[in-house]
Amino acid sequence: MTKEAGSALRTTTLVLLVALNVVLVSFFVLWWIADATSVNSAEGPAGFDPSKLLPNANLMWIAAHSSLLMLIAVDVCFVFS
Repeated sequence: MTKEAGSALRTTTLVLLVALNVVLVSFFVLWWIADATSVNSAEGPAGFDPSKLLPNANLMWIAAHSSLLMLIAVDVCFVFS
């Protein structure tokens, strides 16, 4: 591969990784806000109402945190490559 092609490939990869970072961090922040809001609304003065919690909250917690961990791993691999 020529030097110009390698440089273009690295630049394209960097742009795609930045876009992936923005998307996954946005997903994590939006999930965090939705989860905190649903937990706060479930704890009312009349007691605890579990119907106001997010459905599949544990699965969403795993998805949000694992996507953030995988994003960190991909970023580290890109930096050290």
